[in-house]
Amino acid sequence: MCYSAGSSFIASAGLATMGVASFRVADKKHKALAMIPIAFSIQQAFEGFQWISLGSGGVSFLAAYGFLFFAFLFWPVYVPITIFELDDKRKRFMRWLVGLGVAVSAILFSSLVFEPLSVTVRNSSICYDIYVPFWLAVSLVYILVTCGAFFFSSKPGLQWFGIILTLSMLFSGLFFFYAFTSVWCFFSAVLSSLLYFYIRSESK
Repeated sequence: MCYSAGSSFIASAGLATMGVASFRVADKKHKALAMIPIAFSIQQAFEGFQWISLGSGGVSFLAAYGFLFFAFLFWPVYVPITIFELDDKRKRFMRWLVGLGVAVSAILFSSLVFEPLSVTVRNSSICYDIYVPFWLAVSLVYILVTCGAFFFSSKPGLQWFGIILTLSMLFSGLFFFYAFTSVWCFFSAVLSSLLYFYIRSESK
């Protein structure tokens, strides 16, 4: 998240509340979807702790790698798998997205293991700087498997969520390119609370 530890922890608490509410109203088929706000809550908490460390003049690499675990490894796999399980009409396409998500996650995992990580503050946002091979291609595939899993779903509610998620990605890239990972994850986290309304409607 950008700006402060307080905003990250407030977002984390709000997402945890929405996630629990989503999980309670979800039927068995939608439980995995309901876990998305909860996972974002944990990710935002990691960034809150990072802000505390930066405010003390240091960097918490535990918080940094915890945050990037979700950004780099968890989301590109969890999102397409979740939609694959939900959408019976797009199984073949979603299966391809799952495979691409695993490939992207593997490349990003290699960066986390073998490349140095720098964590700095720029314009009141946290910048996670790390070398990623073929970064443009990896970024495009990452967007495809995360936004595309929703956007290309056969379910209108998920399609609309995919459109909003894509718009948040474009906004983050245009105006916060220097801290894209942090800012887009924050916007995505906040938007994930909207899944509560979809889950409540579909689980009746």
